[in-house]
Amino acid sequence: MTNEGYSTVEDRLQKLNSKTLTKSEILNTDSMSDEDRLSLYHSVVPLSVKYKFQIRRVFGSRRFCGTYFGLQVPALLIYNESDGITDVFPKRFRGQFRTISDYISELERD
Repeated sequence: MTNEGYSTVEDRLQKLNSKTLTKSEILNTDSMSDEDRLSLYHSVVPLSVKYKFQIRRVFGSRRFCGTYFGLQVPALLIYNESDGITDVFPKRFRGQFRTISDYISELERD
């Protein structure tokens, strides 16, 4: 449920890249050190606090936050050139899971 529809994400992102000015890059976190991967996770935490969405249990557990970030649970980070990271998927917002596929579906509709 956390990343329902993920298997189609790469193809859908490539189609969006060719149709719009959207730029995406797939980052293989297998080649990242645990320290770098967790640092990336921790860079998203202030955003989740500011906008009141939950990521701790999506990417880990209450006790081990971020453990699965980019490994067992793929992550999509949304960047803005001037602001840096502006959003992350999957997440839990207002009691609902928002998956990577949900976000791409929104882009496809626009």
